[in-house]
Amino acid sequence: MHYCMTFSIWIPFVKRVLLLSGLFFIITPVVAQFMHRHDFDLDLYGKGARAMGMAYAFNAVADDATALSWNPAGIAQIKKPELAFSSSLKDTEYRHASYEYDFRPVHTVDFLGFVYPIKLKKKNLAFGISYQNKMNFKFNYENLPNEYSSQHGKNTITVNTASLSCAYSFNRFINVGISYNRWFSLGNKSETYELNYLKKIFWREPENYPDEYIYMRTENHKYSANNLTAAILIDFSPWHFPLRYALKYDSKMWLTNDNDFTGHKEYIFYNDADTTWINFLQSVNKYEYPGIITNGLAFRFRDYLTITCDFDIHLFHDNIETWDFAHTKSYVTDDKRTIYVDSSGYIESTFIYSYIAFNQIRLGLEYVFHPEFGFIPVRAGWKTNHDELHTYDENKNAIKRVSAHSINFGTGITLKHFSIDIAYEAFWFQRRDENYEIEKRTDHAFALSAIWYIK
Repeated sequence: MHYCMTFSIWIPFVKRVLLLSGLFFIITPVVAQFMHRHDFDLDLYGKGARAMGMAYAFNAVADDATALSWNPAGIAQIKKPELAFSSSLKDTEYRHASYEYDFRPVHTVDFLGFVYPIKLKKKNLAFGISYQNKMNFKFNYENLPNEYSSQHGKNTITVNTASLSCAYSFNRFINVGISYNRWFSLGNKSETYELNYLKKIFWREPENYPDEYIYMRTENHKYSANNLTAAILIDFSPWHFPLRYALKYDSKMWLTNDNDFTGHKEYIFYNDADTTWINFLQSVNKYEYPGIITNGLAFRFRDYLTITCDFDIHLFHDNIETWDFAHTKSYVTDDKRTIYVDSSGYIESTFIYSYIAFNQIRLGLEYVFHPEFGFIPVRAGWKTNHDELHTYDENKNAIKRVSAHSINFGTGITLKHFSIDIAYEAFWFQRRDENYEIEKRTDHAFALSAIWYIK
């Protein structure tokens, strides 16, 4: 009788929460029309091969140590200490009608996390510490060499967070959590090299061009920022309704990039004096990166099937970028005598960038087999991908934005003291660029994760 009375009291509350979650999913596409986004992509997903196999629709699940990178409220579900690790391997295929690049596979350590739960007056309280890769600029490429040019480049930059998290379970239904995130970069260096045989390329006016043009570019970066993540996770299963709802907010931040740039141009004449331009640029860029609201739903059918959905709202609207820089340029000949030096001093500039938001939807599922020795999950998912590319017609008019998608698959094994998961993702798009030429890109990503359940 007591259970029935308690349940009847909660019925109005359950209805309100369900209505609220439904409204979030309905109004999000409308709100998206007024949002804007920045011109570089942040990998703001959480990490882990389990989540990757479900196309990163994981905020309403978040029941292992990788929840530190997804929904901090989720770690309140963890009963014993857990240690998690995840890494990924990415391979890019890029083809263009006029040129081709061969990207080498890039390996990254994506996530390290530790969760320690305790009991506080019969309530669950959990603390966590984690490292996560947020922006992965790594690449190592070489174009397919030909008689006209040769190019190669390498970038080792990653932007990451170190996070401290805490979560508390008010009761069997509601968990809340918060994380403080310190952003920093590793690698910090980018190098590109281009060699062009100009008299072969511009054969109609060879006398006006050097025989060879060499361009070398080196950049050093240092990124930094601070922000907070706050989340709530509501579990309706104690009321015999197997639905979970997550609401998360990643706070606004100013992402700062201290940048040193060196550009080196050489004009080589086989029968004359060579010339060299050298550009030095020191700058501090600050990007006003807005908050992100994430809604998540997870429906679990018994202990076998889980269906999930996440929807992100990127709150861009007339955001600010500032650029403070000092520029020095020199021009030398073969005798190394400086002909011209221009130092523009220290300049401050501020402008508004307004990009249409790409608010993302992610769908995933997980089916778990239960052999005697443990659990074997099978996962799949699909998601949209945010970008700012357009496809153009023959008159150089933008027709529509590129619709990029990915499909995801994964599996693993969970035993008494540890679990291992693997996942695969394929991302692709094709478009006509500004010159009405075909551009294709396909990314293949693999992830491996391990979680140790500490006694």
